[in-house]
Amino acid sequence: MNGISPWAAAAACELAEVEHSLFEHSTGVYHFKLVQTSDSLWIIAELPGGGRMGFRPVYSAGSSLKVSRIRINDTEVNIWLGSDAGIYETRVKIESGERPILRYTTALKPEKDLLFPFWPRDILAIAKNGNVENTTGQIHASQWGTRSGFIYMSMTRPKSASMLYLQNLTALNDYCQQTETSLGDSVGGNWPELGFALPAANQKPLQAGKKVVISDAFVSFNGEVPATEPDMIRGYLDLLTSIYLLLPLPRTNYKPWPEVLDKGLKDLIDSPGCWTQVAGHRYVNAYVSDYNTPPEIMVQLAVLLPLLDYVEWSKRELEVM
Repeated sequence: MNGISPWAAAAACELAEVEHSLFEHSTGVYHFKLVQTSDSLWIIAELPGGGRMGFRPVYSAGSSLKVSRIRINDTEVNIWLGSDAGIYETRVKIESGERPILRYTTALKPEKDLLFPFWPRDILAIAKNGNVENTTGQIHASQWGTRSGFIYMSMTRPKSASMLYLQNLTALNDYCQQTETSLGDSVGGNWPELGFALPAANQKPLQAGKKVVISDAFVSFNGEVPATEPDMIRGYLDLLTSIYLLLPLPRTNYKPWPEVLDKGLKDLIDSPGCWTQVAGHRYVNAYVSDYNTPPEIMVQLAVLLPLLDYVEWSKRELEVM
């Protein structure tokens, strides 16, 4: 058992005493509850085998966090909370199935310019009695550097489930631009405190009145704890596939490729920097304006082959060939 932070100890004590839930939903052997403590909004996932994991969409230092509005629609909840820091807007959605998927997205509209010298991670493993010390788990893989923000883990005591957590780092671009911070190694941690923590922003604040996304997390659950390395790899791929299909798609932007192609072809033919002359014959330079490297057949073919494709597609004839 690793040591825990004061934030984790305080959260575990409060969660053990919470009796009222804002929303509950069951799918198969999983049960989800949305609860509020003095400084946080939590989603408690009750797992097969008696394990519990807490996921925190909202954290606001102090005890001023209050629900101002909530809208519930089947498996989706939209909730607005006010605090001294500003207004939090959170969307929680649960995708049912054999491997359910939890998604929570939170935006913050600061009341004043805010610095973030510290931010707790958003996952806490909890025993049924609320005691974090009675749980153990294994982290199979997690984010490295500026790669995808994920953590793949299993709760081993009580033996409950495996989970793949993925933070959609793209959604946090506005936060990073305003605070001039990096999301490298922002997802990780040690059992029982895991998940994503906002990068510390000590110099550049979030601007008051501008709403920014501060979390967009996906969690996929599997009721099996892998016993072998092949089981672990197979489980990871299954969980990742489930999440991948739900990731927001980038906006489609039209690119005028035929126009770009025609301009590139004109530059290739007309620019003297692209050509050199040897013994009365013209050859393509290896690099623009490189007259020191002798003509190479590899360079000629590298240009000629795509031109053959272009002629076949356009039904045109090119003297340059």
